[in-house]
Amino acid sequence: MQYSKIWFVAVICAAGAILFVMGVYLWALRKRLEVLQRLVGSVYTTDSAQALESQRQRLEDCDVHQLSDKERKRFLEKWRSIRNSSSADPANLTVQADALLDEIMRAQGCPLENADERSLDLTLLYPRVAEKYRAASNILEWQRLGIATFEDRQQIVRSFSDIFDWILGSEEPENRPRKVS
Repeated sequence: MQYSKIWFVAVICAAGAILFVMGVYLWALRKRLEVLQRLVGSVYTTDSAQALESQRQRLEDCDVHQLSDKERKRFLEKWRSIRNSSSADPANLTVQADALLDEIMRAQGCPLENADERSLDLTLLYPRVAEKYRAASNILEWQRLGIATFEDRQQIVRSFSDIFDWILGSEEPENRPRKVS
């Protein structure tokens, strides 16, 4: 009789411990979901998590790195030149800015095979610009379809300005943004 009470208590304690561990696991999973939703956006799903993790691994395998000071200055000058020469033509500026973003990401070691991968790469490398890039990508698509308004084009110029300001940063090294990996 005494042994059956001990076994009963042991089983209850084991079940409690299992439930506790499951609770901690679910709490951690929920926190991870919140972080990924902030990175990827509110449309986050389990498939998004797998794609994001796969993309993170791909970037690690490709040895993605920060731009050197020389590269950063060259790209900053190129962006200023694009912005100044195309200020009267937002449609042309957006095409050139999109191409410059590709060039910057390639210089960092990102293998860019399609727009979805570039969006995920930006999300992983620069979470603060990911939402601006998604908005800019939508307007770029509208522009390709011929339905973007002048206001849309002005918005995309502001978005690209914010993106380049964040990625290329300021002239002073201590004021430059740091890549999030």
